Amino acid sequence: MMEAGVLLDKKGEVLYWHLPNNRSGGALPDSVDLWSVFWENRNNISGFAHSHPGFGRTGPSHTDITTFNAVESGLGIKLDWWITSGDSMVLVRYNGPGRLDYHRMDVTMEPDWVIQLRALSGYETLNNADIEFASFNGGVTLDPNGPNAGTKYPNGTPHHPVNNLEDVQKIANIRGFDRIFLK
Repeated sequence: MMEAGVLLDKKGEVLYWHLPNNRSGGALPDSVDLWSVFWENRNNISGFAHSHPGFGRTGPSHTDITTFNAVESGLGIKLDWWITSGDSMVLVRYNGPGRLDYHRMDVTMEPDWVIQLRALSGYETLNNADIEFASFNGGVTLDPNGPNAGTKYPNGTPHHPVNNLEDVQKIANIRGFDRIFLK
Protein backbone atom coordinates (compact mmCIF):
# COMPACT_ATOMS: atom_id res chain seq x y z
CA MET A 1 0.00 0.00 0.00
CA MET A 2 1.25 3.47 -0.89
CA GLU A 3 -0.47 6.69 0.09
CA ALA A 4 -2.13 8.62 -2.73
CA GLY A 5 -3.98 11.91 -2.89
CA VAL A 6 -6.56 13.76 -4.95
CA LEU A 7 -7.47 17.45 -5.19
CA LEU A 8 -11.18 18.11 -5.71
CA ASP A 9 -13.14 21.03 -7.10
CA LYS A 10 -16.30 22.53 -5.61
CA LYS A 11 -18.45 20.06 -7.58
CA GLY A 12 -16.53 17.11 -6.14
CA GLU A 13 -14.76 16.43 -9.43
CA VAL A 14 -11.11 15.43 -9.62
CA LEU A 15 -8.69 18.28 -10.41
CA TYR A 16 -5.40 16.45 -9.81
CA TRP A 17 -4.16 13.03 -8.70
CA HIS A 18 -1.14 13.41 -6.40
CA LEU A 19 1.14 10.38 -6.89
CA PRO A 20 4.73 11.53 -6.23
CA ASN A 21 7.54 9.04 -6.86
CA ASN A 22 8.75 9.34 -3.26
CA ARG A 23 5.42 8.38 -1.64
CA SER A 24 5.25 5.39 0.69
CA GLY A 25 2.88 3.49 2.95
CA GLY A 26 3.50 6.05 5.66
CA ALA A 27 4.02 9.32 3.83
CA LEU A 28 2.63 11.41 0.99
CA PRO A 29 5.16 14.18 0.40
CA ASP A 30 4.00 17.46 -1.06
CA SER A 31 5.50 18.89 -4.22
CA VAL A 32 5.83 22.07 -6.24
CA ASP A 33 3.40 20.56 -8.77
CA LEU A 34 0.77 19.93 -6.09
CA TRP A 35 1.13 23.43 -4.62
CA SER A 36 0.88 24.93 -8.13
CA VAL A 37 -2.41 23.11 -8.75
CA PHE A 38 -3.71 24.24 -5.34
CA TRP A 39 -2.75 27.85 -6.06
CA GLU A 40 -4.03 27.97 -9.64
CA ASN A 41 -7.40 26.50 -8.59
CA ARG A 42 -7.75 28.20 -5.19
CA ASN A 43 -11.11 29.74 -6.12
CA ASN A 44 -12.55 26.38 -7.21
CA ILE A 45 -11.23 23.93 -4.60
CA SER A 46 -13.42 22.07 -2.12
CA GLY A 47 -10.64 20.01 -0.59
CA PHE A 48 -8.05 17.28 -0.74
CA ALA A 49 -8.26 13.57 0.05
CA HIS A 50 -5.54 11.09 0.81
CA SER A 51 -5.23 7.48 1.85
CA HIS A 52 -3.82 5.97 5.02
CA PRO A 53 -2.60 2.38 5.35
CA GLY A 54 -4.68 -0.32 6.98
CA PHE A 55 -8.34 -0.82 7.71
CA GLY A 56 -10.81 0.57 10.20
CA ARG A 57 -11.58 4.11 11.25
CA THR A 58 -8.71 6.38 10.41
CA GLY A 59 -7.85 9.90 11.35
CA PRO A 60 -5.36 12.67 10.76
CA SER A 61 -1.81 12.48 12.03
CA HIS A 62 -0.13 15.52 13.58
CA THR A 63 1.68 15.98 10.27
CA ASP A 64 -1.68 15.94 8.47
CA ILE A 65 -3.11 18.60 10.81
CA THR A 66 -0.12 20.92 10.49
CA THR A 67 -0.20 20.46 6.71
CA PHE A 68 -3.93 21.24 6.57
CA ASN A 69 -3.30 24.41 8.56
CA ALA A 70 -0.34 25.48 6.42
CA VAL A 71 -2.21 24.95 3.14
CA GLU A 72 -5.29 26.80 4.39
CA SER A 73 -3.13 29.66 5.70
CA GLY A 74 -1.30 29.89 2.38
CA LEU A 75 -4.51 29.88 0.34
CA GLY A 76 -6.51 32.04 2.74
CA ILE A 77 -9.46 29.61 2.71
CA LYS A 78 -10.73 26.65 4.74
CA LEU A 79 -10.96 23.29 2.96
CA ASP A 80 -12.41 19.83 3.47
CA TRP A 81 -9.82 17.09 4.13
CA TRP A 82 -10.84 13.47 3.54
CA ILE A 83 -8.79 10.53 4.75
CA THR A 84 -9.56 6.99 3.70
CA SER A 85 -8.35 3.60 4.84
CA GLY A 86 -9.08 0.32 3.08
CA ASP A 87 -12.63 0.24 4.44
CA SER A 88 -13.57 3.57 6.00
CA MET A 89 -13.44 7.28 5.39
CA VAL A 90 -13.46 10.42 7.51
CA LEU A 91 -13.85 14.10 6.73
CA VAL A 92 -11.68 16.53 8.69
CA ARG A 93 -12.55 20.25 8.99
CA TYR A 94 -11.23 23.19 10.93
CA ASN A 95 -13.30 23.64 14.07
CA GLY A 96 -11.37 26.43 15.88
CA PRO A 97 -10.61 28.39 17.83
CA GLY A 98 -6.97 27.23 17.95
CA ARG A 99 -5.03 27.02 14.71
CA LEU A 100 -4.78 23.20 14.94
CA ASP A 101 -8.35 22.55 16.13
CA TYR A 102 -9.70 20.20 13.48
CA HIS A 103 -12.67 17.86 13.88
CA ARG A 104 -13.02 14.36 12.39
CA MET A 105 -16.40 13.10 11.12
CA ASP A 106 -17.25 9.67 9.72
CA VAL A 107 -18.31 9.53 6.06
CA THR A 108 -20.96 6.87 5.44
CA MET A 109 -21.79 7.65 1.79
CA GLU A 110 -18.48 7.66 -0.04
CA PRO A 111 -18.01 9.67 -3.24
CA ASP A 112 -17.22 7.80 -6.48
CA TRP A 113 -13.59 8.96 -6.62
CA VAL A 114 -12.79 6.95 -3.47
CA ILE A 115 -12.69 3.73 -5.50
CA GLN A 116 -9.94 5.15 -7.70
CA LEU A 117 -8.07 6.60 -4.70
CA ARG A 118 -8.02 3.19 -3.02
CA ALA A 119 -6.92 1.53 -6.26
CA LEU A 120 -4.07 4.03 -6.69
CA SER A 121 -3.10 3.29 -3.08
CA GLY A 122 -2.80 -0.43 -3.76
CA TYR A 123 -6.06 -1.59 -2.27
CA GLU A 124 -7.14 -3.10 -5.62
CA THR A 125 -5.46 -6.32 -4.53
CA LEU A 126 -8.24 -6.98 -2.02
CA ASN A 127 -10.18 -10.21 -2.29
CA ASN A 128 -14.00 -10.42 -2.44
CA ALA A 129 -14.35 -10.93 1.32
CA ASP A 130 -12.30 -7.77 1.94
CA ILE A 131 -14.36 -5.82 -0.59
CA GLU A 132 -17.62 -7.00 0.97
CA PHE A 133 -16.40 -6.06 4.45
CA ALA A 134 -15.22 -2.64 3.24
CA SER A 135 -18.55 -1.90 1.54
CA PHE A 136 -20.21 -1.70 4.98
CA ASN A 137 -18.06 1.35 5.86
CA GLY A 138 -17.47 0.07 9.37
CA GLY A 139 -21.04 -0.71 10.43
CA VAL A 140 -24.50 -1.87 9.45
CA THR A 141 -26.93 0.57 7.83
CA LEU A 142 -30.59 0.62 8.92
CA ASP A 143 -33.45 2.27 7.02
CA PRO A 144 -36.69 1.41 8.86
CA ASN A 145 -38.68 2.54 5.80
CA GLY A 146 -36.54 0.67 3.26
CA PRO A 147 -37.43 -2.46 1.30
CA ASN A 148 -34.48 -4.71 2.26
CA ALA A 149 -34.75 -7.50 4.80
CA GLY A 150 -32.45 -10.43 5.46
CA THR A 151 -28.76 -10.90 6.12
CA LYS A 152 -27.54 -11.89 2.66
CA TYR A 153 -24.90 -9.53 1.22
CA PRO A 154 -25.24 -6.67 0.19
CA ASN A 155 -28.04 -6.12 2.73
CA GLY A 156 -26.89 -3.86 5.54
CA THR A 157 -24.51 -1.80 3.38
CA PRO A 158 -25.18 1.93 2.83
CA HIS A 159 -26.57 1.20 -0.64
CA HIS A 160 -28.77 -1.67 0.60
CA PRO A 161 -29.76 -0.84 4.20
CA VAL A 162 -31.86 -3.36 6.08
CA ASN A 163 -35.23 -2.35 7.47
CA ASN A 164 -35.26 -4.07 10.86
CA LEU A 165 -33.12 -4.30 14.00
CA GLU A 166 -33.09 -8.09 14.08
CA ASP A 167 -31.22 -8.23 10.76
CA VAL A 168 -28.94 -5.37 11.87
CA GLN A 169 -27.94 -7.37 14.95
CA LYS A 170 -27.37 -10.56 12.96
CA ILE A 171 -25.21 -8.81 10.34
CA ALA A 172 -23.27 -6.94 13.03
CA ASN A 173 -22.56 -10.20 14.87
CA ILE A 174 -21.57 -12.08 11.71
CA ARG A 175 -19.28 -9.30 10.45
CA GLY A 176 -17.97 -8.07 13.82
CA PHE A 177 -19.39 -4.54 13.64
CA ASP A 178 -20.31 -2.44 16.67
CA ARG A 179 -21.75 0.56 14.81
CA ILE A 180 -25.17 1.14 13.30
CA PHE A 181 -25.86 3.85 10.71
CA LEU A 182 -29.43 5.18 10.51
CA LYS A 183 -30.49 6.35 7.09
